[in-house]
Amino acid sequence: MDLPENKGACCAMKRRRFHKWSAKSAGLFWLSLLLIPTVVFGQGEKEKRVPVTFRYTSGHSVQSVAVSGTFNDWAKDADPMFNSDSGDTWKTRLYLPYGTYEYRFLVNGKQWVRDPENPYYGGENSNSLL
Repeated sequence: MDLPENKGACCAMKRRRFHKWSAKSAGLFWLSLLLIPTVVFGQGEKEKRVPVTFRYTSGHSVQSVAVSGTFNDWAKDADPMFNSDSGDTWKTRLYLPYGTYEYRFLVNGKQWVRDPENPYYGGENSNSLL
């Protein structure tokens, strides 16, 4: 039986639960508004990657070729190239973000060679602008 003196306590309890829940909901709502642009829109232009095919043609006996540059911190073995047709052409394809890169080919693990097919040189290295 609902007595008049118990009705106020009941409504106050429901009101308190509602306020507690709505405060949590509001907090989560505002937090999501802050995070959504970072997660969804933060992967803008700088995250787009472009396929780049590197080719090196040698006129002599070559055992291995790798491409190394600012895109892989000049790691000598990070991006090996492959000779698929057993000829003199070595290739690899990388997916790089837009930017300007310096690179060289590492032939037989010892000899650094500029890209002879890239006319845009930057000092000691070949340069590419994506």
